[in-house]
Amino acid sequence: MKYFEVTFSIEPDNELAHDLLPSLAGEIGFESFTDEDGCLKGYIQQDFWNEEALNEIIENIPLPDTKITFTCEEAEYRDWNEEWEKQNFNRVEIGDNLCLIHSSEIEDDDSFCYNISLNPKMAFGTGTHETTSMLVEYIASLDMRNKNAFDMGCGTSILSIMACLRGADKVQAVDIDEWSVENSRENISINGFDKHIEVFLGDASILPINEQKADLFMANINRNILLNDMDKYAKCIASGGTLLISGFYTEDAAVLIEKAASLGFAQTSRNERNNWCMLAFEKKQ
Repeated sequence: MKYFEVTFSIEPDNELAHDLLPSLAGEIGFESFTDEDGCLKGYIQQDFWNEEALNEIIENIPLPDTKITFTCEEAEYRDWNEEWEKQNFNRVEIGDNLCLIHSSEIEDDDSFCYNISLNPKMAFGTGTHETTSMLVEYIASLDMRNKNAFDMGCGTSILSIMACLRGADKVQAVDIDEWSVENSRENISINGFDKHIEVFLGDASILPINEQKADLFMANINRNILLNDMDKYAKCIASGGTLLISGFYTEDAAVLIEKAASLGFAQTSRNERNNWCMLAFEKKQ
């Protein structure tokens, strides 16, 4: 499969634009982003490329004093991985010595409660983003012994791995991106959870995968997909199980809470960080 690499120019450069663009562009097919030294690049399958839709997003982005332009060129698979490896992902610390996310070239640090080794390549989920770190912190508080989990939009499978570190028996992980599926399997193997985590290629249309119900269903995905697919998530969750979601802004929480309530979920937890939000719900008996 072939991808386009879209390079964005933001004037004046600002952090809010770097947050908003990936979130909005994800709704029209963009799968991954890199953000180095103020240069934001997005990647989208060529079959999904829609220049008109991207222009519409830029025109309607709520940043009246910011000018955004872009250029587009073809990106090959090998070049993607080489560029990510050049970024030299090393380590990300989550919480107060709670969890260390590090590359496979770095040894575990026993001063942390948990160590996760990743080779992220193009997949999302290294712990640097607020949504990922909030989810990792929450999962670390759960007793997952003898329980099952589901990781929707798994990216690197960092959440699946964390669930296994907390004792999860079986985890089903799903991502629509072939590269993320491949990368997830590599990361799962590095961390020694091949027998506990199974990765599938697809989206919510493949749910339920089998009769296995999740005691914990995790989804770090944008607002629109969460709203559209939450009914499918609900069918995969055991009674009394937890739905854990992030990937959206604080102002989107109300509509997601309303949607969850309509499907029989009661809110049990909420966290916010830099205008990003995380919500946890319990599925009623």
